Amino acid sequence: MSARNSLRSVAIVLVLGASVFAQEEPSDTERTAPPVAGATVQDVATPADAAIPDTRPAAGMLPLTLGSFATERSYLLPSLHIIQAMDSNPLMSTQSDLSGITALSGGLELHRVSRGGQLQVNYVGGGLLYSADSTLNSTFQQAGVQQSFEFRRWSLILADDMSYTPESSFGFGQLTGGGNGFAPAQSPNQSILTGQSKRLSNALVGQANYLITARSSITVAGTFGLLRFPGGNLQESNQGGALVGYNHAISPRDTVGVNYSLNMTRFQSGSLGTNFDTHAWQLVYGRRITGKLALQASAGPEIGVAHGVAAGGITTGWATQEALQYRLRKVELNTSYSHTITAGAGVLPGAHTDQAQADFNRRLSRTVDGTLSVGYAHNSNLQAISGSATSAFSTEFVGAGLQRPLNHETMLVLRYMFQHQSGNALTCGLGVCGDVSRHVIGMELDWHTRPLLIH
Repeated sequence: MSARNSLRSVAIVLVLGASVFAQEEPSDTERTAPPVAGATVQDVATPADAAIPDTRPAAGMLPLTLGSFATERSYLLPSLHIIQAMDSNPLMSTQSDLSGITALSGGLELHRVSRGGQLQVNYVGGGLLYSADSTLNSTFQQAGVQQSFEFRRWSLILADDMSYTPESSFGFGQLTGGGNGFAPAQSPNQSILTGQSKRLSNALVGQANYLITARSSITVAGTFGLLRFPGGNLQESNQGGALVGYNHAISPRDTVGVNYSLNMTRFQSGSLGTNFDTHAWQLVYGRRITGKLALQASAGPEIGVAHGVAAGGITTGWATQEALQYRLRKVELNTSYSHTITAGAGVLPGAHTDQAQADFNRRLSRTVDGTLSVGYAHNSNLQAISGSATSAFSTEFVGAGLQRPLNHETMLVLRYMFQHQSGNALTCGLGVCGDVSRHVIGMELDWHTRPLLIH
């Protein structure tokens, strides 16, 4: 199929999709599709005063949540997704090459509630087909698992997040409808766009909290992550870390604390990166309004120590992480920000990384929801550690969508994504270009069953 024919077919599909969104809203007497389990916009959510408060520690590795609801049921929710879109620059190179994309994927969501905890599993996997160049055809998989346990004084969380994608995950979820479940500080950094470069990422977190008194607790946590590039020549790395923290509730809604964390980064043999450790001491603040708001903020000094470097092997700075969830009847907002030392996203031999992301969802009418996602990252290499010239990349993405249910099982979604990256790379070495941009526009058809209750 030629690029012109692909563009024509996508345009026809978008026009038909837009006509569906432009239809008049059904009257109050007409039936509308019920909210899907796990939907982001809680237009008919359980009242906040019926929710169970979040028990996660503010000084831990995992972000705070809005809490859970006593009426939650165990369920299984399978789904299928078909996306037809047009990509202006699939290779993220300085020479744009228009191509049609067909994405086919399936998903599975499992929510298991028991007396002593909860299990949550989310999976999406499928393939991408490109009309302009079949060598770009690829598969992707993204999965998240989280198990929590509650005891009298103890609480324990085990969580794992895995992804296998044909390109950087920074913004990739805007194309496929998937996304990482962890905050940026807990997942291997992928916020430098490297064109078509397959990668496997995995992050595992274990966190335990012990109540000393009704207001105070101690938190210990550990994490391990890896980033691999099958068949590629980017820098592969492992990272492991540990954290110990103290929490004290100064009011029913506000918590303060302190923590110390150690993170160890090790590059695979053949990589140009220098192994290093980072030590961070942070003050922590958390605020929770059950069902409505969850705020977590931490900041403090950070020291990076390189191995095998006699001089200039220490770099100092500040580390900070913030996460906010906010929900009203028709609006939901999720934001995160981190500034810390990372492995350099497979491109730099260690980096100072700023990464921010915000996801906004709003019910626009009785049948139409709107979504907006924005992300920004800045990576600059650790000159004090690596001894090389300073390199830096600034990366942004924007994703927007409109979704409307067609019936109880089917949803129509119009999507748009924009990615841009600027840096001081003069050529496209290793698939990384200095100044590139990309537009993707298309339509998605989602099908899901009603939630299958598990008794």
